[in-house]
Amino acid sequence: MAQAEGTYDEAQIRAEYADLTRELIARGLQVSTMESATSGQIASLITDTEGASAVLRGAYVTYCNEAKVKCGVPAEVIREHTVYSTQTAEAMAQACRRSYAANIGIGVTGTMGNVDPANPAASTPGEVYF
Repeated sequence: MAQAEGTYDEAQIRAEYADLTRELIARGLQVSTMESATSGQIASLITDTEGASAVLRGAYVTYCNEAKVKCGVPAEVIREHTVYSTQTAEAMAQACRRSYAANIGIGVTGTMGNVDPANPAASTPGEVYF
């Protein structure tokens, strides 16, 4: 079966994360993540590569708003822009980078395919923010 343009299979995704992790190792950079919509999958994919402990400083899975706030995301950012926003993703990235003293912070929030019953007005299925 042919693969549609712009889609990825699991082997391709894992290979790209392995390349990324090796590049971070080569450059001596450390990364941290705060993930909501991806539930820790980015951190998991990074750690699939040998030597990833030199790169991944730590990771948070902050599925609820309270967890995000406890990990350093300002509550007013979520209140003002909603949990599903670029501003919240940026605040998540900044909070985990600071917390783990990493060079790079990755924040991910959004809804993969469902409406969030706790935030129905703010969630649009399929919208993800990095």
